[in-house]
Amino acid sequence: MGNPKIIGIMSIFYPLSSYCSNIRKTAQIVDTLVLVDDSEVSYRHVVEGVLSERIIYHWNGRNVGLTKSINAGIKIAMEKQADWILLMDQDSYPENDIVAVYKKYIRTKTVEKIALLSPQYDYDRHPRKPQPGIRPIGFANLSGSLINVNAILSIGMYDERFFIDGLDTEWCLRARKKQFFLLECSEAVISHHPAETRYVKLFGRKLFGYGFSTCERHYYQIKACLLINSMYHDKRNLAVLIIKCTKSFIFYSDRKKYMQMTIKAVKDYKRENYAK
Repeated sequence: MGNPKIIGIMSIFYPLSSYCSNIRKTAQIVDTLVLVDDSEVSYRHVVEGVLSERIIYHWNGRNVGLTKSINAGIKIAMEKQADWILLMDQDSYPENDIVAVYKKYIRTKTVEKIALLSPQYDYDRHPRKPQPGIRPIGFANLSGSLINVNAILSIGMYDERFFIDGLDTEWCLRARKKQFFLLECSEAVISHHPAETRYVKLFGRKLFGYGFSTCERHYYQIKACLLINSMYHDKRNLAVLIIKCTKSFIFYSDRKKYMQMTIKAVKDYKRENYAK
């Protein structure tokens, strides 16, 4: 493919004005960027200054959840004849021209069975620098991933039973089940912010850091893990479920509240997926 058409999708949710630099940077490396606003009220006024012919603003009218928001953006991108779709979080920043890295691979390789190309993720608990090479991976985060539109036609859209967490993991598992491949282009790097980092300390010294989730986010994460486990019985996903529950019980101060949210997630998962 000589010059693939790449359209970016960035789901925004009560965006800060500081995110405009992320929007500008992403818009510079794609043909068109679609901003899908999932806020309860339109936040167009915050991003108005960066809107242009290359940046499309779409407000969902309410918070429909990340998955429906991303799917709405994908439909717009497909209507605009995208060959590949770049997904970005509002707080992620491309540290280099990741699309140029992806295009270099696309132009020289057979990509019919490639579901997505992924960058490296650079953050405080996981510092990364650009490295040459391509490697197969089992999973990729949503942000920074370049999705093959032809693969979407076979694999399907993101599963809207996942409100905010788990959609990327489930899609990767579904892609692999359909014999598609996921690849990391190690030369591509984005600054990523998956969770607030907190530290376990001993005598004032930091022993290690871990990602902290709010009670609400913990609820969605546990619920998503349960659904994925019922669909795929994936060992990695089961390990994630155990780690998240254990971490909230050992390291979080409000253990009772997190336990209540865990129980609520289990009950809601059962009610929504096993109701007659």
